[in-house]
Amino acid sequence: MIYRNIMNKDSIFYKYNSILLDYLIKNYNYDKSPLIYSKRYTNGFFTITKPNNKYKNCKFINGYPHFNIPNDILLEEINNFINNRPLYDKNIIIRYGDTHLYNPIPKLNQVRNLIIANMFNSMILTSGKKNIIYTICDIDRKSLKKIVEEINLNDTDKMIEELNKYIVSGNCRNQEYLRKWYNLNLETKKDIIKFLRTLNLKIDKMIFESKLYKNREIYNKIKNDIIYKNGIRQDGTFKYPLQELMFILATDKSRTSVLNIIGDDQVDHILKVMDILDNNNLNTDVSFLTYGICKNGDSRNIGVWSKKIEEYIKDENIVIDNEQIKYQDYLKIIVATQGNNREINFNDLSKYKQNFEKFKYVYNSKKISYSKRNNNNKIIKNCDLIKNMALGNYYLNLAIKSGEQNRFFTYLYTISKEYMRNIDKYDGKLYYNFISKGLQRLNLNDIEICKRKEMNKYNEISEEFER
Repeated sequence: MIYRNIMNKDSIFYKYNSILLDYLIKNYNYDKSPLIYSKRYTNGFFTITKPNNKYKNCKFINGYPHFNIPNDILLEEINNFINNRPLYDKNIIIRYGDTHLYNPIPKLNQVRNLIIANMFNSMILTSGKKNIIYTICDIDRKSLKKIVEEINLNDTDKMIEELNKYIVSGNCRNQEYLRKWYNLNLETKKDIIKFLRTLNLKIDKMIFESKLYKNREIYNKIKNDIIYKNGIRQDGTFKYPLQELMFILATDKSRTSVLNIIGDDQVDHILKVMDILDNNNLNTDVSFLTYGICKNGDSRNIGVWSKKIEEYIKDENIVIDNEQIKYQDYLKIIVATQGNNREINFNDLSKYKQNFEKFKYVYNSKKISYSKRNNNNKIIKNCDLIKNMALGNYYLNLAIKSGEQNRFFTYLYTISKEYMRNIDKYDGKLYYNFISKGLQRLNLNDIEICKRKEMNKYNEISEEFER
């Protein structure tokens, strides 16, 4: 589910670049009502889901407007999808943050939101800048206590306060504790990078929360100007809602939209942040995407839980092209095909067999179309496949706006079924390019590569840790 700041009336995800929508607005007075391609009353027209007589120049059937779109507009929209024409024109930040120094490696349960973050990073195409950011809390009491107790068990509370003062004010007299804190931050970053590489997941930047406190302008603004009761601790650090606000305001630059990936169990925190934004008239383009909490995935040991998934893949013969897929890819498939509001039970992976079979169907349709890609004599005008594929950007934006990547996968599955039903009359090359790009948007187009060999190249973290 997506939570948005109601003060912002112009969120980036409510408008996107589309030749098809531009044509509908100009010629039919289209008002962005839910759009579908339907053959219910005709041999195939674009229409909407509820009766509405406010449109112009169109045919009305049972109160539903029916729009006739020229073939060249449809093909241009499809080609824009295939050629990665940006949907949006803002700078975008996709943020994951659920890590602390005292327990830096995410649990298996938390891998889901890392995969979701990577999928939305691929789905969101913008002409502006885009970064996927991993934030690390290095100032919570448990992390500071871990540092202090490794050096001296005496005066623990006193030294925690000393470190807190350094974080808030920049002053610390005990360099030994400070060095230990720096080193633990560096070790944490290295461990997380290694973890992400093992899962073939991308992160552009890593940010330590303490670094945000160095921005004294934002810190003082929150401390002195923001209306929120009991949000500041005695040591000057902020409680969760104001911590979140620190990040939001630090990234709230002109034409920047922030999408935060966070667990459903933290909805109360999210609602508090939304209240702060609304009550203080902060018109920021910020969204929170929540996902259902998973079951039986409390292990932080990737060697243990990955082996368990691999054993399931082997026992159940989960294969593509007669080869067992990798556990990393199997996790991606489950996440891509499952609604984010639903839980995932890692002790009952058989529940997701049908999800995998749907993916396999799409994959096999791509493979078949590749073998037919040189046959260019197929019908491409006024056919159901072309009209359905012209909605690629529409369904991509719909999935992004709703925070449900499975809505886009379901659309791709529908396209695949149409192609396979009438395979002899459709253009194999156009379909192959389209479905390949669709799977790429979900980070699923390289499954056939990942299952055969380990990837030896990984995305590097671009921002060096600086103090």
